[in-house]
Amino acid sequence: MENVLDKHSFSITEARKYLGGGKNGISKYLIYQLLDEGKVKSYWVGNRRFILKSELDRYISESEV
Repeated sequence: MENVLDKHSFSITEARKYLGGGKNGISKYLIYQLLDEGKVKSYWVGNRRFILKSELDRYISESEV
């Protein structure tokens, strides 16, 4: 399996882990809330949803206080 830090885009599950660290990362509810509110953008390939690593990094940097 490819190291998550070497990827350019993430599945929803991978994005949850990337944002939250640990085994499970942030909740499904929170990732979908971020997507629904437009705080994180995603794209679809067929019926699968992906999030660019650069988009997650942008969200993290804008969220830091």
